[in-house]
Amino acid sequence: MSRQNRLLSAAVALAATGAALVAGAGTASAAVIATNPNVTATANDANVSDVSVSCVRSSGDFGTYAVGFRLPALRAGESHDIALREKLSGVLRDSLVVTTGQSTDRITLEAASDGHLRVPALRATVTELAGGVATATWAVSTTGQCGWNDPADLPVVEDTWYHEENAGRQSYRITNTSDFVEDVNVLATGTFYGTGGHVGSTGELVRQTVALQPRSSVQVESTGLLPYGPCGVYTAWTAAGGGLDAASHTWTSPPRTEEWDLRDGHNGGLDCSPDED
Repeated sequence: MSRQNRLLSAAVALAATGAALVAGAGTASAAVIATNPNVTATANDANVSDVSVSCVRSSGDFGTYAVGFRLPALRAGESHDIALREKLSGVLRDSLVVTTGQSTDRITLEAASDGHLRVPALRATVTELAGGVATATWAVSTTGQCGWNDPADLPVVEDTWYHEENAGRQSYRITNTSDFVEDVNVLATGTFYGTGGHVGSTGELVRQTVALQPRSSVQVESTGLLPYGPCGVYTAWTAAGGGLDAASHTWTSPPRTEEWDLRDGHNGGLDCSPDED
């Protein structure tokens, strides 16, 4: 699943389940896998009490950052307009409007990690309104991040190079755009066409494990050699969920395939068939 689709799916799921919950409207809980105790929350006004915060990973998700608190009871014509945003970027993660007659004893707002990025520190802003006019504003701010890695969200092979001057070696750049350390296997194969006894032959070019730090890239050099001078294609991908020499892996990234033809320039985009000389 692409990064864009993952974000869209997370947003739809959040809206569908009603991430902001008023006390008494809870949902069935899933099995807790892990928690992060290194998150805190504080309110800037005594009207916001019983503040709580949690970061929990349950089965089927990659971590939920939840902020809870109690607000003053509402009188006729009053309401609370509540927005949960990322503290630094201001991106809206959840919202809720509480009107007269609804309980204010326990308000909970949530933001879910998509397994690619952690949820950063948050700020819940409460605006009290009377007759639609804002009469007071309070806030609850958190510290710490929340999220766990999606093992299927692999770094991808972003670029490849064919080094004509180096007897047919290749380089591959693997890029990790996530917030997590990624340990992956890098694999590549090549199929060569042309003369000189290399017609239609296929070989392994890379089989290597790399550890990528968050938001970083690494360049991997081929260990196998392509014959110098033919045309052909080479394909590279990353894999996890199995050892380096495993016959198959649980997760693989979309492959990146490049074509080369030394007679017409690197990656000339020309047809490259076994019958070409």
